Amino acid sequence: MYLIGKWFVYQKGRLRPVLDRPTLARRYLSRFMDERLSDEVNPRPYRWLQDRTTHKFYSEPPPGTRVESTTRGTISSFTITEENGCEIEIKTANGKTVAANCANEGFPIRDEDTPISIGDIGIWKNRYVFPEDFDPTFSFGKLTGRRVKLENRTDSDGNKYSDLWFVD
Repeated sequence: MYLIGKWFVYQKGRLRPVLDRPTLARRYLSRFMDERLSDEVNPRPYRWLQDRTTHKFYSEPPPGTRVESTTRGTISSFTITEENGCEIEIKTANGKTVAANCANEGFPIRDEDTPISIGDIGIWKNRYVFPEDFDPTFSFGKLTGRRVKLENRTDSDGNKYSDLWFVD
């Protein structure tokens, strides 16, 4: 388990990722747990991430799974609710409409009505993954019409999911 910190700037009513600063990740081991417990009254997460054991990533490390296929298209609808997470429809290059969803608890969900489950959402050019449960409309505003790429994967347990990348 890791504590992960990502940089954002609030600009013109939006949270924009700061892409030239690294993602910080510190493994939650005993020493870190003791440090956090001692700061319980006045927690300072940025200080926790200044430790020498913190890892820095300028692009997300690739997941341990292989890309089986990709689908490119344009978002035709996007909604996000506390109960259902996000629901996305993507119009593909060949004219089909693909429905996808992502859970609000960080675990992709898959059912017969929505066969594509979204694992991570990010920016393709920078291989930047938004934090779990982050609503991308906070950065982009309206998502309808944005070009995306789905990387379709299967994890080690045989679960199928896709990563959603914004390509423009």
